[in-house]
Amino acid sequence: TVAKTILAQFGGAGRLKAMIGAHNFVGDANSLTFKWKARARNGANTLQVTLDPSDTYTMKFYSIRGRTVKVVKELDDVYAEDLKRIFTDETGLYLNL
Repeated sequence: TVAKTILAQFGGAGRLKAMIGAHNFVGDANSLTFKWKARARNGANTLQVTLDPSDTYTMKFYSIRGRTVKVVKELDDVYAEDLKRIFTDETGLYLNL
């Protein structure tokens, strides 16, 4: 499925859990959403990655605190090979050793 492919492009659930404390993985037909415990530079704690018809991705970074949901940043036309780099650039959290 698309969600499993996106997760694999980030290095898998195990790596995300170990590196940033990722949890609450939710996938659907076209997207993957997950939260993390590590403190991000941009204040985000949730990411939604959606596959677009153009075979690129849209990344939406959210800050969710209680009932308050704020979109921190939205990036369109992201290629698969850029997902981890953009995540690191935006949050300051590294997904590689």
